Amino acid sequence: MKRNLIIALVACLAATIPAVARDCAWTASTLGMGPSEGVAVVGDLALIGAGNSVVTFDIADPGQPQRLGGTDFGGTVAPVGTIDDLALAFTTGSFPARLMVIDPNSQGTPQEISSVALPDRARPEDLVVIGSTAWIVTSYLEKGLLGVDLTDLNSPVLRQTLELPGAAQSIAAVGDRILMASRQFGVMIVDVSDPADPSFIGSLDIPYAAAITARSELAYVATFGGFGQSAIHVVDITEPSAPFTISSTPFTQIAWPTGLGIVDDRLFLGLVDLDPMIALPEGGFVVYDISNPIEPVEIDYAPFSSGPQRFTPTGDTIVGADRERGLRIFTQESDGLVEIARRNLTLDDAFAVAVHGNIAYLGDQGVRFIDISDHSHPLELGSVELEGNIIAVDADGDGARVAALAWGGELSFVDASNPSLPIIRSSLPTQGVDLSIANTIVAVAEGDQGVVLLDVTDLEMPTVAGRISTSDPARAVALDSDIAVIGLAVNDVVEGAIAIYDVSDPNNPILMAQLPTSNWVYAVDVADSKAAILTGSSILMIDISNPSAPVELGSSDLRFGIPEDIAIDGSFVHVSSWSGSYHVIDFSNPSGPFVRTGTTWDPFGIVDGGPQGGYGVSVHDGAAVIADGRYGLRVVSVGRCRPAPGPERAPAVVD
Repeated sequence: MKRNLIIALVACLAATIPAVARDCAWTASTLGMGPSEGVAVVGDLALIGAGNSVVTFDIADPGQPQRLGGTDFGGTVAPVGTIDDLALAFTTGSFPARLMVIDPNSQGTPQEISSVALPDRARPEDLVVIGSTAWIVTSYLEKGLLGVDLTDLNSPVLRQTLELPGAAQSIAAVGDRILMASRQFGVMIVDVSDPADPSFIGSLDIPYAAAITARSELAYVATFGGFGQSAIHVVDITEPSAPFTISSTPFTQIAWPTGLGIVDDRLFLGLVDLDPMIALPEGGFVVYDISNPIEPVEIDYAPFSSGPQRFTPTGDTIVGADRERGLRIFTQESDGLVEIARRNLTLDDAFAVAVHGNIAYLGDQGVRFIDISDHSHPLELGSVELEGNIIAVDADGDGARVAALAWGGELSFVDASNPSLPIIRSSLPTQGVDLSIANTIVAVAEGDQGVVLLDVTDLEMPTVAGRISTSDPARAVALDSDIAVIGLAVNDVVEGAIAIYDVSDPNNPILMAQLPTSNWVYAVDVADSKAAILTGSSILMIDISNPSAPVELGSSDLRFGIPEDIAIDGSFVHVSSWSGSYHVIDFSNPSGPFVRTGTTWDPFGIVDGGPQGGYGVSVHDGAAVIADGRYGLRVVSVGRCRPAPGPERAPAVVD
């Protein structure tokens, strides 16, 4: 992040693009759409929730899931169940929440068929379908059991509400009995033999019950009771008015149970991580042998990422929604549970990006290496996890050496000669706020400390090759072969400067020129002997073909959002702005630069779930590659304008 975030409205696109604009810009693809909260499997199709979107995969070959399409439904959405050949999903971005009926693959994308609003202030937690009724447990201010009549799937109707002693988090069914797990009240049992008149018939006090499933006359309940107190409880429900515990099997993972599922003689427990301040990451799947149903025996533990938010076991395959990483598919082998496929939909908050060749280097809580040769289908090849949000990332000419700078001061060096298997080689403490790499030299802007030049010929042993003592704090830096262009911020006043140095001998950098600017400099990019400069009030284009006599070619005032980063491409400057917009400024006539085109995808920036909008930007084959906060990677294409949509728009297709 180059600038402090300030909540501001982004100006309407029509007001920022003059009539001379000849092109249009549109999102070609995104990679990372928000946390994955749910999954449903309909035949050979898996539907995964990712933020506001549902994405459909063909999993006929579970080891090679094929993404079919995705739809943005305008609010946080979580697929949670099925009926016939359709999926059921909760939307919970705002109240009232809704239950949606979704066709998983209508013309290649999931489409809403119908929906019903749930009671105000009720947050849906889980769902089970019995006959033509969906039974939903809710929490928050409205705690209860809801019955939704799905006899007519085109017009679902909320029929019944049964008040419960407390909120439940998980639900299961055996015949016409519903079983619920409640953290406060243990196991609760309701008779729904008459859907119009559900009745509470029994309960069992099991503290911190979090997940439940059942088979025949036995229920399996997962509890989290803190350190060494978590367990799988086997409960006899033969007499639902008087259930009792048969056995309890502790599990050692310090993680929260999110679900239980049974396939043949295997019981699967899903766990998600607790806050890292409480415990080390221990999310994943625990597998139990229940060939003796009253004595579960742990036979496998498959840890991964944050763990499954929801999952669906089908045969030998488990399809999970990993909150942090999207779709994950496991299979039960003779030697344990094995992951056979992963399709990342969610990324951590992304603030920085660089492009070299066909690879985008995206900085979030690490660096992700993404093949963008096909702009409409970016593919993550590999990744490394680092400490803290990455605020600057760059790679050398062939992309083999990658430098990543984390907010708070750690600089890491990654060997990306094989982007599918990147390796962290070393790291250094720094006060850096920006970086750039050329050949084997990494320049790091360190504010009051100026710019340090590091030799990374050996990534495992980077050395200080030189230091530039700037006249004022260094906020931004860009290298163009042997030239360093440094953006300065003058202390105590809102003024800045551009300093140009010859760094052909890093041990003896030479100041070639310094130009004042009317505002602090926040970002710099260089290419083909030109420099683009982002200040607090304008964007400048400078000719640096003669570094000792740079010439300002033109400038453009800022008229959209809060620009965060820029990328130069010939006579064009690509601008990424918070809270979610992108523009191209045409400097082909330096005396009259104009906004050639632009697009906005988050015009107000008031979105739940973390940072949003445009941050870092780079360019690949004329398209903008944007680090888009909580949305991950966004590729924006620029070209001839397409026909305008009609007055009524369907939900946006996100694939």
